[in-house]
Amino acid sequence: MRTSPRDEHGFTMIEVLVVAALIGVVVSAIYSLYLTTLKYGNKQSDITEVQQNLRIAMDSIAGDLRLAGVLVPVTAGPFTAGVLGTYSTSLTINSASPDGVFARITIAKSSSAYANFSAAVASEVPSGTNPTNTSRTDTDVFKSGDQVRIVRPVDNSQPFVNYTCLVVSSLNTARPSVTMTRPGGAAFAAGVNINSGDMIAKEAGTHAYDTILYSLVTNASNSNCPAALPNTPTIQCLERSINGKKPGDIIATNISSMRFSYIDNTASHNETNAPATLPFTIPNILAVRVTLQAGTSATVNTAAGEKSSVRQLSTVVKLRNRRAY
Repeated sequence: MRTSPRDEHGFTMIEVLVVAALIGVVVSAIYSLYLTTLKYGNKQSDITEVQQNLRIAMDSIAGDLRLAGVLVPVTAGPFTAGVLGTYSTSLTINSASPDGVFARITIAKSSSAYANFSAAVASEVPSGTNPTNTSRTDTDVFKSGDQVRIVRPVDNSQPFVNYTCLVVSSLNTARPSVTMTRPGGAAFAAGVNINSGDMIAKEAGTHAYDTILYSLVTNASNSNCPAALPNTPTIQCLERSINGKKPGDIIATNISSMRFSYIDNTASHNETNAPATLPFTIPNILAVRVTLQAGTSATVNTAAGEKSSVRQLSTVVKLRNRRAY
């Protein structure tokens, strides 16, 4: 007996269209989720970049502020007078060493009429070891060719005041000492007394002290600051310039604003953004408030309704080198 063949047929057009529509909805949802995740990731990356720029900029400014006025002549304060205005966006700091490199002289000595002068410096020696085998000495912070000055902390005078600078010619780490020469190899004057406790400071120029200028610049004045892309805001960078050298070093990018205000040394610790009201001849400035804002071009141009990732960082740095002049 013959049996009828089983009915076999494919999908109808309606079924195909329904399945295609469902797949389209699923793919669309997945793609939308992917775009949202990608956008969120890019936003977080921008925020991370902004925060890193703020931290780098603030660490640099705060570090120099803590050394403001260190070992500079008593006639000069922590800052250069006359360059600060209301809501100042730049600051010039005075310091004996822009790099913060110092060594303490440990043995008093008088100079002789030789072409070099050696000064014993401090060392740290592990307990129970041979004093000539030091683990670390103050010579470690210098290298041959560094320009240095010798400063007496008791009054910030410079024993070799008639010399524009000294140059490190050699270092002895076994019995820690720094040997210095005068530029051009001229002989030292005989009889100049160097005291135990005097400091050797790495300098950046041939001045009684160095200056550090913080300011905001663009690519137009410093080519190391990135140029803005078309149709995006101008990029501002934080520049650190030593002794007026231009272009200076770019410390951080995308710093949109920088402000300084000053806290006085009265009982109420008043804060002002007009430092001209605080005399520079006496230590009336107790601390400086630094306020920075940063944001990339992408974070500045956020769409309506989106949360901007422009960030602000503010800190108060207490001055350590205030003196009654």
